[in-house]
Amino acid sequence: MSVLRILHLVGSADNDFYCDLSRLYAQDCIAATTNPSLYEFHIAYITPDRQWRFPPSLSKEDIAAAKPMSLSEAV
Repeated sequence: MSVLRILHLVGSADNDFYCDLSRLYAQDCIAATTNPSLYEFHIAYITPDRQWRFPPSLSKEDIAAAKPMSLSEAV
């Protein structure tokens, strides 16, 4: 059986509150469904400054270390 790749779209371009709330919900979703034999998770994280990041996890450290990019760079 092949592994299903899943892209989690996380964050908010609106404000910091919704950005962090989305991160917390997505972090719990990933933790509850992690099964490497079935799923390969990827994260696309948007912040209120409209910058996209592709961190390996949703920890604040990984998000801060991920390269910010514009939508055109991200696509």
